[in-house]
Amino acid sequence: MPIVLAVLVWGEQLANSKLIFNCDNQAVVRIINRQSSKCPHILKLVFRLTFACLKYNLVLHSVHIEGIKNSMADNLSWFKG
Repeated sequence: MPIVLAVLVWGEQLANSKLIFNCDNQAVVRIINRQSSKCPHILKLVFRLTFACLKYNLVLHSVHIEGIKNSMADNLSWFKG
């Protein structure tokens, strides 16, 4: 959801770019890179994301980062900033 929202909110400013998302969730990385999911609810998000990428000429790629190495995002998500 956060990646989809980021592209929807800032897509116009990021137009004609290649974006690499670092994520500690392997399932999300796989879904972003394959642009597919078996879950119908997640697939709706994938369609929204794909449409936004086409609209703003964006290329997305996601890279997995181990949770232990992703302490900044972890702290932010737990409000430990």
